[in-house]
Amino acid sequence: MAKAHAARGELTPLFQEWQFDPMPLYVAFPRNQHVSRKVRVFIDWITQLLAQHVPVTH
Repeated sequence: MAKAHAARGELTPLFQEWQFDPMPLYVAFPRNQHVSRKVRVFIDWITQLLAQHVPVTH
């Protein structure tokens, strides 16, 4: 998310030789209950945002 700022020279990358192990990220909610529009919009937004930076699995 900060990649554009770093590309413009606004940020200085640190610890470039470090590599972190992938970590799963889950959005959990009960499927048998109504999900509010706000929650659904958030889930869709965060999924799209993260898909730009990391592979998405279901």
